[in-house]
Amino acid sequence: MGVAKPETYFKDAELEYNHIVRDVKTRLNERVAKEVIAFVNLQTDRAMSDVRANLYDRAEKLLQLDEAMPKNPDKEDIDHFVTRFFRLAAPGEISKELQQALNFENIETAYHDFIDGMAAGEYGEVFKRYKYPTAFFNGLCQAMLHHIPSLVDALQTYTDTLGNHAELIAAIRSEKQGQSFLKAGASVAGLAVGIPFLGAGLGKLMGNNAKEKLDESWSNVIKDWNAYVDRLDSFFDSLTRHYRLAMMTLYGGTIMRVNDQFRTGHLMIDDLDPLRRRYKLTLTAGERKETETWVKKTTHGIQTLVAYKQWQEAMKVAQDLFDIVKKQPVMARTALYDEKSTLYIAHLYYYLTYQEALLEEFKNGHYDHFYEKTKRLYEEMFLMVYTRNSGEMFSTSAALLFRFVKESLRRDKTDDLLVLADYFNQMSLRFQQQGGYPGEGSSKVIMQEETKPYDVVLAFLTDDLGFQIHLDTSKQRSKSAQKGQRLPRMSRKQWKKLIQIDEAIGPRDQFSAFLQANHVRSLLSPPSSATYQWISRHKKKVTAVVLGAVIGFGGYTYGEDIYQFGEEKISMLQSSDTEVSAGPETNTYMSITTEYANVRSDSSLNSSISFTVDQEDDLRYLEEEATDVEGRTWYLVEQTDGEEGWISGKIVQEISR
Repeated sequence: MGVAKPETYFKDAELEYNHIVRDVKTRLNERVAKEVIAFVNLQTDRAMSDVRANLYDRAEKLLQLDEAMPKNPDKEDIDHFVTRFFRLAAPGEISKELQQALNFENIETAYHDFIDGMAAGEYGEVFKRYKYPTAFFNGLCQAMLHHIPSLVDALQTYTDTLGNHAELIAAIRSEKQGQSFLKAGASVAGLAVGIPFLGAGLGKLMGNNAKEKLDESWSNVIKDWNAYVDRLDSFFDSLTRHYRLAMMTLYGGTIMRVNDQFRTGHLMIDDLDPLRRRYKLTLTAGERKETETWVKKTTHGIQTLVAYKQWQEAMKVAQDLFDIVKKQPVMARTALYDEKSTLYIAHLYYYLTYQEALLEEFKNGHYDHFYEKTKRLYEEMFLMVYTRNSGEMFSTSAALLFRFVKESLRRDKTDDLLVLADYFNQMSLRFQQQGGYPGEGSSKVIMQEETKPYDVVLAFLTDDLGFQIHLDTSKQRSKSAQKGQRLPRMSRKQWKKLIQIDEAIGPRDQFSAFLQANHVRSLLSPPSSATYQWISRHKKKVTAVVLGAVIGFGGYTYGEDIYQFGEEKISMLQSSDTEVSAGPETNTYMSITTEYANVRSDSSLNSSISFTVDQEDDLRYLEEEATDVEGRTWYLVEQTDGEEGWISGKIVQEISR
């Protein structure tokens, strides 16, 4: 916009506005563009609401005065009417209100506040570099009001006509009654006033011989008043378009230029909240693609090194990846593949690499090194790691966690286990207050499943070891975990799986007894709805087992009666064989979550590969599972051609069919 002739920019405000909106939608992502447009419209609506209130306030009061005038006014009504009319139409007051309504000096102040707020954000100093100078605002305000002379001309024409009409009334009144109650006070220098009412009110005071002159004069007043009202409405409509263009020029232009500058550094504005002066950056599409390629190549190298047990090299590469990502906050939180952020991926491989190396240390009997390094690892962790995301080559988090717990018991250093409570507490607080990084908590079900081993350990600390752990699980308050509060809801199968991991580690200790005790409690607790469904499907077997138990325990006392009862029940079950077997067979099918997967001859990574499947293959679950020494769950599955084998539970999902 040129400063010398700013009005040329607003000659076609609608066209110019549409041009900028097109640029906003092209140069910003869809989410940010919508925020910019909504913010501009909000600023315009607020400003025009204030302007309209000032411009039309007196006109509305004059209209109310006219409506309150009686059909047959007396002298007191007329005197009140005339007094109120000239107070509302006072030229000085109207002029002040007009100036106040059209004073846009606050535009610059609000804009600078916006820039200062945005400058507090990430790399926000760029906003100050691109803010508009004061001279720009001077030209902008002039441009928005360049069409005001037409309004002033219409107002002056109406004012002159009103003045002539007042002088005519004064002259006639002076001739007829020797006095005048109207003077030339109608020289209104500012705003429109509601006048179409004087004819009825004052005509009664005039004689009929002056009626022709009054009618002609009054017609001119009405005509010029209507012309002014039309001009006022047109002025307000144009002002609204001009103001909206000015706001889009200021805010849309600034954000586009700042975003262009960010792009030179391979960044872009990903989200925007202009009301709160907040924004979030992400990588550009090209930079994201390059980062994804680099991360995949690096993590593949880590997997290769781990597979060959080259622990030092694997840990060094994982550490370097982690350190690089942590120093780049925008890269760190940008989601790459599988909806996982770069930081989460780097942290996952950092943890898993150290976990596998530490498990190897434990296996080789290097317990001191294992214990100190594991404790340090838990102290450094600040993300929630879901080992289900890691593929079948890595162990579950419970494998390392349980070894650390059992080793602390062996060393009688149970205070060291509080590092686990601190870690889990920090994770819970961060999730509640600011959410997780992409990939860290994308599935609530996975999150609940993966955190259960930690919940079990925390329950062990409170229930068996007697620690008072303060758990900030609520934004409103902190509380101490009491006995049984931290124990998660787990099925009998899940308890058994944890016991299998513990038994594989050995030897039996206080933690082992805790797991066994809770497993027994789960056997005695009421069955879940899923268990009821299983009982319903297998009611023949359940009834037979119950009958067998009754006969076994009570046969000596009630032998004959129980025999008869059993015969009747068995007969009833046999008679319903046809009906039961006629129901459809229920099968569970699975598919893999990776591109390809190996199905093995046994539930171990060391077993041979029976066959390979891809994502198009449906696998029937044969209702059998096993847990290896590292805590991995394996499922026995069948391919469509009948071939069977074991597949890791980390890389499969149940599907409907």
